[in-house]
Formats: sequence, structure tokens, C-alpha cells
Amino acid sequence: MNYFIDFIPNHSFINKLDELTSNLNNENNIVLNMYIKQLPSMNINESMYLDIEESINKIIEFKKKNYKINIMLDTYCFGNKEFTKIGKEIFEILDKLFQYNIDYITITNNFLFNYVKRRYSNIKIIISEYSDIINVQKICRYIENIKADGVKLDLKLSTDKEKMKYIKENFDINCIHINTNV
Repeated sequence: MNYFIDFIPNHSFINKLDELTSNLNNENNIVLNMYIKQLPSMNINESMYLDIEESINKIIEFKKKNYKINIMLDTYCFGNKEFTKIGKEIFEILDKLFQYNIDYITITNNFLFNYVKRRYSNIKIIISEYSDIINVQKICRYIENIKADGVKLDLKLSTDKEKMKYIKENFDINCIHINTNV
């Protein structure tokens, strides 16, 4: 089982995390969601963002502790920024980060999805709820047709017990992510 946790950059968080993970068995993985100032994402808590160099240092530290890393690049719309100078900078940042054995990336953008899938086949891609994943058909589309490694469900869908029962019975639940940080 993977546990996806938003990384909070302070010492007490890291100490408590280390304390909690010491009780987990080897079948459980802690995946830290990292927010980077230079990459757009929908987290409104500014204190969660690290700059690129801080992120790399933390990634190195966490990899030594066997934590997994999920780079958060989930935003409603890029507004075609992927085709501009800003987009070029985003690709350069991703290329730099991926050198440090990133495990996951959470994205909404199809162009970025294809870029990561083609260039970094070892990185698991999670499609964010900001891609409007509000029904089971979209889950099928992303997991079965597009071959995403996971989907992060819209909160409205995840609170529908009947649909969640169907999802549990028909999908690998390790591919289904629910945002509980609301």
C-alpha cells in the first residue's frame, strides 16, 4: 500500500514522519507530495512550496530514507504555456528533477503526460482531479486507454458510495487516489 502525504517543509514534520514510518512494514510505502515554486500546482498553502534547489536536497535526503517522491504539477489549465518560454523552463526543471529518481508525478496536462510517458517511462503518472475526473468513464479512459498509472478523484465522486463500490470492484484500488487534504 502507498500512502501519499503532502510534504510540509519543517523539522517537526520530518521527525514525526520518521517516527510513524518506523512502525510500517516493508509492503507499505510513504510517497511525499512535493510542491515546487517553479512548477504550477493548485496547493494554496504557500508554506508547502520549496524552490528547486531545496527540493533536490530534500529528494536526496528522502531517497536515503526509502521514501518515494511525487512531484505535484497539477493545475487547472496551462493556457498553452507548455509552448512558451515558461513551458521550456518547466521541461528543464522536470528533466533536472527526474535525474534524482522521482517515483511519481501528478499532472493534468495531456502534453506533459505524453512528454513524461515517452521520455521517462520509469516514472508513474497520476492524472489529477483537476482533469475533471467526475465519473467512472473518465477513470476508464485514463487508466485503460491512456495508460496512466493512477487517477486522483474529484472529491464529489469519492463521496458517492455507490460509485466508489463500483470502482473498488472494477479497478486496482492502488491506482485510485483520493485527496483528503480538504
